[in-house]
Amino acid sequence: MSVVTTVSTALEVPEQAVREIRPGELMLETTTSALSGFADRVTGDLSGRLLSLFASDERHVRGRLVLQHL
Repeated sequence: MSVVTTVSTALEVPEQAVREIRPGELMLETTTSALSGFADRVTGDLSGRLLSLFASDERHVRGRLVLQHL
């Protein structure tokens, strides 16, 4: 099973919502309204933890600000 499949299954999201940027680095694009649910799932059910939280101004590229959680 691929890491993308494993993560999408664990987070209960469609596989196409997760993509591998580089080996070992995954991206999940979601809405701000879904963030608290993901945080609860990752920290509570999957024993994950927040290492870093930062924002990137990508308005010139994507037309939006991006919030990144590690």
